[in-house]
Amino acid sequence: MRRGGGRWLLAALWLCAMPAWADPIMDYQDGVKAAERGDWATVERIMTQVLREMPTPTHRTRAYGVVFIPYVPHYYLGQALMNKGDCRGAMAAFDNAGNRQALSRLRDLATEQTRFEQRCQQLLAQADPPKQPDPIPTPPPPEPKPDPKPDPKPPEPKPPVSNVPAAALAATRKKLNDGQQTVAQIERLLAASPLRGTGDARALGSDLSRQKQILDGEQRKLANVANANELKAIDTAADAAVRALSTLSGRVDAAREGLVQAEQQRQLETLRARAQQAASDSEPRLAEARQAQVAESTISALVTARGELQQSGNADRAAIERALDRHTQALKQLDQAIAAAPKPAPAELRRYLELFLAADYRQVANWANPAQLPETRDRAQGLLLRAAARYRLYVRGGESDARLLAQVDMDLREAKRLDRQLQPLDALYSPRLQARFKDI
Repeated sequence: MRRGGGRWLLAALWLCAMPAWADPIMDYQDGVKAAERGDWATVERIMTQVLREMPTPTHRTRAYGVVFIPYVPHYYLGQALMNKGDCRGAMAAFDNAGNRQALSRLRDLATEQTRFEQRCQQLLAQADPPKQPDPIPTPPPPEPKPDPKPDPKPPEPKPPVSNVPAAALAATRKKLNDGQQTVAQIERLLAASPLRGTGDARALGSDLSRQKQILDGEQRKLANVANANELKAIDTAADAAVRALSTLSGRVDAAREGLVQAEQQRQLETLRARAQQAASDSEPRLAEARQAQVAESTISALVTARGELQQSGNADRAAIERALDRHTQALKQLDQAIAAAPKPAPAELRRYLELFLAADYRQVANWANPAQLPETRDRAQGLLLRAAARYRLYVRGGESDARLLAQVDMDLREAKRLDRQLQPLDALYSPRLQARFKDI
């Protein structure tokens, strides 16, 4: 019940922590995907809409759960307007102060925007070229004279002229190769901890697979490109794939960071629970130490360490680990002191000792099970006590009961076997019994 209730509480807290603008973020992500497809009309519509609801860009905002993404709608709106042919509108979107501040933390997107701005500046310059002076008219060329003797041999065809500039071809090829390197890097991150095997890794891997297929297809086209128009189409597709991979790389970094933070928090909560459990488990040991009359300084050390653990609910990991170490050391010292403290005699042994001191020797002599006391030392004391009671009865009976004397010797011998350090006390046992115990 406790574990299920914890999941319910975490879910409730997560829902409360969701931003009130979850829908604009979902629309924004749809717009990013439309940009990856090159659907610029959809991009313009969505980014214009989300900017009305969330006008402030940021390099990092929550998408869902622990996944964070860049929120730069001006960047994508500018792309849409540029591809629509509205370079003036695109430059205005790119030049938004908040957009530039957010892109300062997103190097790949900032580089892409700089390239888009340069392209727009070139197009605007071409749209308004400087006025050239009127050309000087040239006289018409003289009419050619007919060849009286035409060459009967037809002219050989000229070799075809390539319309694919080598520099542009190399630039597009490099762009595709860079994209493939980014794919490989993201694949390594998805296959490593903490993303490996998670739902985030599967979702991100699906998006990565689509971009990889696009890059592979464009590289095959590039190997057979025939003219500049085909190269331009390949280059445009490569640009879109590179932008999508840049966005995907940011999503991967955000997911990794979120998972690392979640794991660190989980470990901290586990450590805090361990500290509280250790504090609770040490309470019986304190009661046992007080009963054994252990020195108060030893008890106080554990009390202090236990108090630190009980107050560790808001402490960081390092502080809790130090408190656990101090508690472990204090508990170890207390256990050693408890083990060294003298143990009180069992209740049964104390009862028969009181009977012996009250001169009720017959009841002590008939004690059935001193050998069943839990501790070896206590069993030896019990047998010695019963032997002393039987010896008193033997002396009172005129020292004629050989069977009773044999029982005395049997108890003394077993007591001596059990405890080699056993010595009868002068204040309790007669000199004759002590001598018999020594000689047996």
